[in-house]
Amino acid sequence: MLTAHKRSQLHPAVSWLVQWLEANREARKVRWSIDIDPQTLA
Repeated sequence: MLTAHKRSQLHPAVSWLVQWLEANREARKVRWSIDIDPQTLA
């Protein structure tokens, strides 16, 4: 989980993370999703 005081601070980190996940062969073995502003953690 990534947190920040301002949502704009998360966008560069999430962008980097998505690029890494898409390029990483091991990351293809799991299902992942990104929710910038989740309502719940369930």
